[in-house]
Amino acid sequence: MSTAKEVTDRWDNASLVNQQVWDWRLADLPRGENRTILDRLYNGDPPFDEALAEENQVEINRNNLEGPNLLGNARRQWNSAMLKSGNFFNIAVHRGARNMRREYGHTITKHINRVLRKSMPYKEQRRQTGAAVMLHGIGPTHWDTRRGMVPDVVPISSVMVPSETLVSGANIDRFAIFREYTPAQLYTLTHGPKKDPGWQMDTVMSQWEYVRQMTQKQPNATAYQYMPERIEELAKQDLGFWGSDAVPTIDCWDFYFRGAKDTDGWYRRIILDWGVTQENYKQYPAGGKPPEKPDNSSFLYTSGDRRFANSLNEIIHFNFGDCSAVTPFRYHSVRSLGWMLWGVCDLENRLHCKFNEAIFEQLLWFFRVAGNADMTRIKKALFNHMGVIPAGVAMVKNDERYKPDAALIEMAFNRNQSAMQRFSSSFTQDGGKNEKEMTATETMARVNTVNQLVSGMMQLAYEYEEAKDYEICRRACIRTLPDPMAKAFQRACLEDGVPEEILDVDCWELTEERTLGSGNKQIEMAQVQFLQQLRPKLGPDAQRKVDHISIESALDDAAIAEDLAPLEGQTKVSSSMHDAMLSTERLMRGLIFVPSPDMVYEDYVKVWLADLTQMVQGAVESGGMASPADIIGWQTMDRTIESFLQIMDSDEEQADKVRGYRQQLAQQMNEVKAFVQRLQQQMKAQQANGGNGNGEAQAAVAAEQAKTMAEIQANQALAAQKLKNAEASHAQKTAQRQVQFEMDQQREDRRTNAEIRRKADQHALDITAGRIKTLDQATEEEQA
Repeated sequence: MSTAKEVTDRWDNASLVNQQVWDWRLADLPRGENRTILDRLYNGDPPFDEALAEENQVEINRNNLEGPNLLGNARRQWNSAMLKSGNFFNIAVHRGARNMRREYGHTITKHINRVLRKSMPYKEQRRQTGAAVMLHGIGPTHWDTRRGMVPDVVPISSVMVPSETLVSGANIDRFAIFREYTPAQLYTLTHGPKKDPGWQMDTVMSQWEYVRQMTQKQPNATAYQYMPERIEELAKQDLGFWGSDAVPTIDCWDFYFRGAKDTDGWYRRIILDWGVTQENYKQYPAGGKPPEKPDNSSFLYTSGDRRFANSLNEIIHFNFGDCSAVTPFRYHSVRSLGWMLWGVCDLENRLHCKFNEAIFEQLLWFFRVAGNADMTRIKKALFNHMGVIPAGVAMVKNDERYKPDAALIEMAFNRNQSAMQRFSSSFTQDGGKNEKEMTATETMARVNTVNQLVSGMMQLAYEYEEAKDYEICRRACIRTLPDPMAKAFQRACLEDGVPEEILDVDCWELTEERTLGSGNKQIEMAQVQFLQQLRPKLGPDAQRKVDHISIESALDDAAIAEDLAPLEGQTKVSSSMHDAMLSTERLMRGLIFVPSPDMVYEDYVKVWLADLTQMVQGAVESGGMASPADIIGWQTMDRTIESFLQIMDSDEEQADKVRGYRQQLAQQMNEVKAFVQRLQQQMKAQQANGGNGNGEAQAAVAAEQAKTMAEIQANQALAAQKLKNAEASHAQKTAQRQVQFEMDQQREDRRTNAEIRRKADQHALDITAGRIKTLDQATEEEQA
């Protein structure tokens, strides 16, 4: 098996790359001719070309536009399915704190869709992909740089893929894309502080100079040859002109190939479109006369042994609308909606032309004449309401003229229309005519039948778009990507509290958002009606979602639907938060609370802290005094919350949150300590006035207060001991983690040293084997 180095060395020959591309172009030529036939039909060209129409004396040669209209309907359904929903896709996070994953997913979904909603290139590539899928069955999109998020749409004619390539891409190991760089584009790519080192500047400047010589007026004198700064200034100020249609483009082939294995990555070479015939590259002399065609025996770009991408998904994506029946499905055997409709649409066009010719023929006046003399008299006669027909000229009566079979013509039109509706039913809304009004049951049956076809087609489209959106999200998460969209997305997520380690597609689950009816308005409204019938039996959250769907379907405006009936609605209360709300009263009675393994500790802490803050602040605002029972309950809540924070503290990812919760808890317990001090002062004042009342009653009150203070002090002592134990436990855990870390480091050092020794031994064995092989070869040569 070849190694990655051997593969890259093989494709370091520009002539070999050029020959491979040329073979693909020859193989693709008949396919291109077939695609051209479809392009002509759906562009509205007439069914007969000019030469054929003149040869057969075709008077009416027009496209009836049935085919373009059907393809337009298909594109509209695609656009509705791919662009209508509020979000292009949804993100679910499966890493990080379990109780925060849903929140992280919601935040990431909101921000990534927000930046993509503002991106016209992203929406255009979705729309144009659908147009290519409908017409030719394949919608390719491609990233020509590693510095952008959104791919570019590539014409299918510009993509060269080997024969026998599967639509899954499992067996593709190389392909090429035709490119047309303006001089301004090429200059921008090859200049600047972050220029890709793969650009071969000798070849680049040769092409750039060649175009400049072709488009700029040359001075009569040779002064410019000795003014390099003047030449540079002219080049800089002409960049805008060089980016226009007035200058020729630098045409080239972008060639990609995979290493020996899937894990070896992909490499890139760019060659000029002109044939490689010279063996050596010749620098175009500055100031001299340019050759007829620039030499391109070297690469315009080469990544060398450096990977350009890790996988095919990082370079190109295809969306297929395949109507093929024979498996395995292959790239070059894909059959599209345009292909399915071409035959019947072409017949329909020809039939319409002949039909209209027959109509015009019926409007003519026919005469029967005996010879040329009678023909001359007809031309001189004036046929009006006072005209006279010359002798020898007889008008052909209506019953003697040829009449086409009207019933046969109508049947032909109906058959063609029926065929077009059948073939396009899986892509477009069914617009067939009905002889009679259908019942509700018949309507639902028909809707379900069409929905199966449409949903199956769009389901496949969603799957392919999902793979492409994964790559877009991967690029959006690259920290060093200079794309402004990626920077805006990352900044927004970090500001909303999403940890940096969560901005990684490896811990995401991406799902394309499916629109109701898969873009088919008829099916969509039928499904909305069905949901409205079920609405009274649903819960409040489900009813709000049905309202949202109904508004969006009626108005085709996701923003208005979200404003009137937001999908999120009120903040949902988890089961842990609900249980925590019920347990607050238990803690206030001084009773213990036993945690369970399946509870979310943070939810309990949030609820209890909120309840504690509300009760304490209420006591402060009501006069700054609290009852002994309230103080005991608050101290119980303090101990319980602290025990939950200790459990949360074992997770290092939640350290910042735990610190914040402890600060909030300490702030409230300071207020509780103030209550205790005021209560003590009140008791001392009552004891000082103990002789001024009923002795037995005062003694009972004093005993009760003493008991209460004893309980409060006991609670304070218990809390202090708990805190001391927590600090000791934390110190012990810290020491244990430090010891564990040191042991792990020692273990890693031993593993590294063992690996180094193993590699050294292997290297020594390889050297020895090489020497032995060299000696054996030398011995054999001597013996020979």
